[in-house]
Amino acid sequence: MFNLSIVKIEALNDIRKLVEASGEIGEVLKDAIDQEPHFFLMGDATEAGSHNEQALLDYSRTALTNGAEDERLAAKLALGLGLAAWRGIDELKPLSALGERALYADAFLYRLYYVTKGETPPKAGSIRALFTAMRQRNTIELHTFVANTSSVDEWIELISQWDRDFGPAVEAFAEAAARPDLAELVDGGSEDASFYSNEERLLQLLVELRKGGSVEEQALRSALNEPSANLYGQIVRNGYNQLLEISSSFKSPVNK
Repeated sequence: MFNLSIVKIEALNDIRKLVEASGEIGEVLKDAIDQEPHFFLMGDATEAGSHNEQALLDYSRTALTNGAEDERLAAKLALGLGLAAWRGIDELKPLSALGERALYADAFLYRLYYVTKGETPPKAGSIRALFTAMRQRNTIELHTFVANTSSVDEWIELISQWDRDFGPAVEAFAEAAARPDLAELVDGGSEDASFYSNEERLLQLLVELRKGGSVEEQALRSALNEPSANLYGQIVRNGYNQLLEISSSFKSPVNK
C-alpha cells in the first residue's frame, strides 16, 4: 500500500474545490486556502494532531482579530483548516471501511480525475514510470526533511524502509489503475457498501469543478444538503462540514 491514501488526498482536493465555490465559508478562510493550497493539503501528511489543529486555528483567529502582522499567517491558517478537514475525513475511517478494496478505490479516483474520458487509458508501465520519477524527485529533496526521530540512524532506516516498500506498492497500484473496469467500486457491489455513485449530484458537481467549470451556489448548497449513501460522498461532506463549523466561529471582523 502507498504511504498516503489517494482517496483521502483527493477528498481534501474536492473539499478545497467546495470551499472555493461555496458562499458559506468565510472569505478569510477561503483566501488562506487559495493562497496556500499546499499547506491545506498537508493536512493528510503531517503527524500533527487535534492539539496542533486547535492551536493553529486559535492563533490565526486571535491574530486576525488583533490585526497582528505575520507573513506566514495564511499558511498557518490553511494548515489548521487542512488538519480539520482531514479529521472530518478520518472520522469515517474510510480505509478500514474499504479494506482490501482501498487500492482499487485509489485507482478509481485516479482514473476518474486524471484520465480524460475517451482517451486511451495509460498502460501500467507508464503509471509505474510516472510514480518512479516522482519517487526519485522526492529522494533528491530528502535533504530538506527534518528527522522525526531522536536517532539519525533510526530515521535513515525509516526512509530506507519507505523506499523498499515503494516498488511493490507502485506495481500494485499501476496494475489496478490500468484496469479498464472498476465498476464494482461504483454503487458498491453485492454486499459491500458503495464507495462512489455516478448518480450523486454532489459528486457530479465536483467533477465539473475539477474540469474548471463553474456551478451555481444554490445547486451546490442543495447537493451538500442531500444525504449520501456512498463512502466518498460522506467523507467529502464530513470534511467540508468541519470547515463550515470553524467558519461560523471566525466572527467579525474576520468574516467581513
